[in-house]
Amino acid sequence: MKTVRVEAGRPYDVMIGHGLLSMLGDAILARHKLCRIALVADETAFQLYGGKARKSLLDAGFTVVSCLIPGGEAAKVLPTVEGLLTLSFIHLWRCRRRG
Repeated sequence: MKTVRVEAGRPYDVMIGHGLLSMLGDAILARHKLCRIALVADETAFQLYGGKARKSLLDAGFTVVSCLIPGGEAAKVLPTVEGLLTLSFIHLWRCRRRG
């Protein structure tokens, strides 16, 4: 595995390597104390990676709310953002990690 630091307005790390998707839940759990996570993907990405990502998050103890959005530039509009914010408010608001 390789970690690359992205120096942006708010710096963040990008992990690169084989098999990392199965470690997603543990990686997030090491940094955050949330108990619910929104798994947002377009239909193609979800078909390819959603099952493995969801399993990893569930195995780490998170509650997962999946949200599929249309693919492509047409989905990059305010109504899509509004839908994600609504989802966040309904399912994710003020939740803390159990235990």
